[in-house]
Amino acid sequence: TLQAADTALKAGVKKLCLTHISSRYDRGDWKMLEDEAGKIFANTVISEDFMEISIPLKIIE
Repeated sequence: TLQAADTALKAGVKKLCLTHISSRYDRGDWKMLEDEAGKIFANTVISEDFMEISIPLKIIE
């Protein structure tokens, strides 16, 4: 999660959505992972089944 957060920060993205969490983490540990990444990249969320995220289309001419 730290590497993903660092990459998001360097890439200048607006939101980091963590996916494919290892099965070695119980669902109760997910908040800890989100908080850990959030210390580096504030706008971090952990995806849930059927979660939808809007990604606006940016037209470049």
